[in-house]
Amino acid sequence: MVITEKIDSYKVKGVLVDQGSSTNVLYYNTFQKLSYKDEQM
Repeated sequence: MVITEKIDSYKVKGVLVDQGSSTNVLYYNTFQKLSYKDEQM
């Protein structure tokens, strides 16, 4: 399954949808590159 998603004005294609019980970790610098402010996290 391929999903195209728009996240905070960025177009993301090929998102993996996993219905398992795993946890995905995004590092702080990932949010910085997406221009997120500390108040938004």
